[in-house]
Parts: sequence; structure tokens; C-alpha cells
Amino acid sequence: MLSKVIYLLILLNLLNACKKEYKNTILIPLKSNSYTYPVSNGMKIRIDSNTFSKQERVFMKLIPIESEKDVIENQLTTDDLDGKRLLSAGMIYVSFQDQNGKALEPLKNYTIYSDDKDTDSVQGFQAFRGKRINNYVKWEKLPQPKKIDFYDLIKSDFQGAIGPKTKQGLISDYLDSLFNEDSFKTILEGRIEFVSKNGVLKLKKIVWDSDPNYELETRIKNALDSVGTIFNSYPPGSKLEPIIPFRSIELFSEGNTQSIVTNKVGWFNFDRYVNSPITKVTVKNLDKRAKQLYLISNNYERVITSYYKGAGIVKFEFPIESGSEKFNCYVLDNNKNILFRRRISVEQEKETIVSAD
Repeated sequence: MLSKVIYLLILLNLLNACKKEYKNTILIPLKSNSYTYPVSNGMKIRIDSNTFSKQERVFMKLIPIESEKDVIENQLTTDDLDGKRLLSAGMIYVSFQDQNGKALEPLKNYTIYSDDKDTDSVQGFQAFRGKRINNYVKWEKLPQPKKIDFYDLIKSDFQGAIGPKTKQGLISDYLDSLFNEDSFKTILEGRIEFVSKNGVLKLKKIVWDSDPNYELETRIKNALDSVGTIFNSYPPGSKLEPIIPFRSIELFSEGNTQSIVTNKVGWFNFDRYVNSPITKVTVKNLDKRAKQLYLISNNYERVITSYYKGAGIVKFEFPIESGSEKFNCYVLDNNKNILFRRRISVEQEKETIVSAD
């Protein structure tokens, strides 16, 4: 009982310390075993065992972005370090500390996953890490994963598993000739299904058409079925598609479109660049108390910021992808109190005038 009381007191003290430092902070005591922690904004964080010393009681501190208030409180943007505009699929702050609030560094990598479907379906999303510049958080692109030719990997795995000098050497030679046919890639395109686990991508299966008229497809299927039968990768005679024996592929360095694998702490973001026609927004008649201005789009995908330097006016220029988009325009004083807020609609290649009086 006493130990539980002490634990609760430690947790309460840490929570109080977090309230003074950040808004919307989540503090999670880490489990001793490997575990994937769901985050309320759709992200997940995987912490493996032995990421920290066993002697330490470790807490993970998170700041998910769930409101425009969170964006403003943490002075976030969607600009990279060079000022290029980004579109975000999710931002989060991650750090670790002991029971006394002392910062801890992971001994090995952990993984941040994005559940946002856009990072799967839309090309160009990349992983970024935040850097605070002139009080604002801007984004530095993380190293991208190596591009992998899955067809070459499939070929080398089959040949490596069977071996050219075994009794199945004939199949290996046959596969070799098969993989050299240009039409092979066309047949497999869009039919290879993968599963991802802890940042490792594995081939799950190849989906075939039922039309027997595709002679080359039938040859490939028969060859791969033979390989599957040899290695008992599916029950002989079953109607299930074969699950091909395939080695694990380490895809990720520090970032890719779905995961960030890193031993660093701080702000992380999944973004893509916006290269579209420019829109202009001019905010005029600003209060002399004005300090910062924000333009924030739906779901905090776009955050455009500026400091007010006087003369009663601030001008923004930034690209938008659709013909028109809606933003909330904020004017804040030095203490982040809201002096002005208005919903505005902007259009490509046009200027929107906003009077803040």
C-alpha cells in the first residue's frame, strides 16, 4: 500500500511539473516489456524492452496536437528550415524522464507510427524533426529510407532459399529466366501485399487473377507454388494463396512515410511539401499590442506564422493546393492572449484582405 502511495505522489509531482512547462501534456509510465502505446491523435509509439536501464523508473512525456490552442501554445509552424511550406499529417512531442523529472536518453531506437491514411495513399510524405528557431518550431527533414527493388529481392530470396546446386536447382534456373522477362514486373505490379511490423516490411502474398488465359502469369504462379510447397509455407492442396518464404527487409533509417525510427527526443512530424499556386493574405488595422499572427487550416495541416513589426499591417504569401481553402486567422499579444480571431477563405493567385479592427 505504501509503495502505491509513493508511486502516486511521484506521478502527481511529475504531472504538476509538466503543467508548468507545456499544455496538453501526457505522462505515461513505461512498461518493462516491449509495448506499443496508442496516442490520442492517431499516432502510436513503440518502445522495446531494454530501451532504458532496468534500474530506472521511466516516464514518457508526450504532447499530441489536438487543437489550435496546442499549436499556438507550442509555437508550431508547417515550414521547413529553409522556409518552404509543408502540409502536416501529424505532429507530436516525445521525451523521456525519470521519477525525479530528470531527462533520459534512449539507449536504442524507438518507433513513432502514423495512422493517418494520407501517409500511405498520398505521395511525398516524409519524416521531419522539429528545431526551435526564433521561438517557432520549424522542421528538418530526416534521412529517407533506401529505395528497394522488391522484384530483385524476391528473385534473390527464392534463389538463395532453393540453392542452384540442390535438387530444386531446375526451379531456381527457371525462376532466373522468369525474372528476366520484362512482362514479369507488369504482372506483379499491384499484386504484391506486404505486412509491416516494428519498422520491418515482409512480403505477405501475391494476389493472382482467376483468368487462365494469361500464360506467363500461370507459369509464374506454378513456379512460385512449387517453391511454397517445398518450404511448407501453406497447406498442400489448400485453396489459400501461398505465403512466400521471404526475408525481412529493414526499410527504415530514421524516417519514412509511415514510421520514424530514432533514438532522439523532441518534436516530430509527418509532412509533404506544397508546390502549388500562391495565395496572398494581408492583415491590416492591427492593434498596437499585437505580437504574433497565425493562419491555421483545418486539422492543423497548415500553420502559417509571422511576428508583427509595426505599421499596422502584416502580409503572408503561401501556396494552396485547391482553388480555395479556409483558415482561422489569429492575432495574439505578447502573452499569447487572443486579440482577434476570424475564419477566412483564401483563393489561389488572389489576395485576401482581413481587417483586424
